[in-house]
Amino acid sequence: MCVPPRVALGPAQGGRLSTSRSELGGARPATYRNQLLVEGRKQFHVRGYHATAVNEILDGAGVPKGSFYYHFGSKSGFGLMVLNDYMESHLELFGSWASRDDLPIAERFGGYFDDLIRDFVRSDYSKLCLLGRFSSDLAATDPGLRSEISKAYDRLLGAFVELLDAGIMRGDLPADLDIHQRAGSIVALTQGAFVVALANRSVDYLAGVSGIIRQLATAEGVSSSVASSGQPSQGRRAPRRSDDALADENRQLRERVTELERVNKVLQSASTYFASQLEQNPR
Repeated sequence: MCVPPRVALGPAQGGRLSTSRSELGGARPATYRNQLLVEGRKQFHVRGYHATAVNEILDGAGVPKGSFYYHFGSKSGFGLMVLNDYMESHLELFGSWASRDDLPIAERFGGYFDDLIRDFVRSDYSKLCLLGRFSSDLAATDPGLRSEISKAYDRLLGAFVELLDAGIMRGDLPADLDIHQRAGSIVALTQGAFVVALANRSVDYLAGVSGIIRQLATAEGVSSSVASSGQPSQGRRAPRRSDDALADENRQLRERVTELERVNKVLQSASTYFASQLEQNPR
């Protein structure tokens, strides 16, 4: 799962990037920092944090080694900046859907997730969400970065809570909805779905998750055809179902979330194992 990198432009004329000069009079291109962030994000997406060496980032970016430490100080400092830059882009993508007042809340969540699906499939099922990638690589082994990863999840959760709250205000969702719990379920699905899709490489699977996400953002749910296709029904509301049908649907949803969480834990354990092997057998 990938969102386009944000590349900041310095003061310029005609759209050109500027350069700054050090006290010794040498030019230091302002693009170096951005080049490193873009290349770091690309490599971390596909290979993960531990499997990516600083020299590989430098070679890919075409930037001298001194610039890396000048801007970031260390690999962990660099990783944090890449994550922060990624989260800004990710939240901008979500915000572009959340602000669509012409759409129901369910379609704002669904459109956001569908965009993530398209980017993931275009990457040949390789670019996992950088937040999820960092979580599996670092949360178990690096307490400092773990706290920053947790803050990033809190930002995403907060954005989801805000949109669900807007749904209550406009009547799309019931007033007594536990929006924090519902937002947490959507975070779990949007993160875990791509972890599973790394293995099954199934667009149909991701479309099914898209339907469930839409269902979580509606008051009455959606028809079974929506859950299977990931697309909203046209021109009609889903009929209100019986309490037994809703209970059965909720049970199935909980089972799917539990399965996603189980697979995610297995993948995290595997990632930790391979990271330890890399540390014991450095290049």
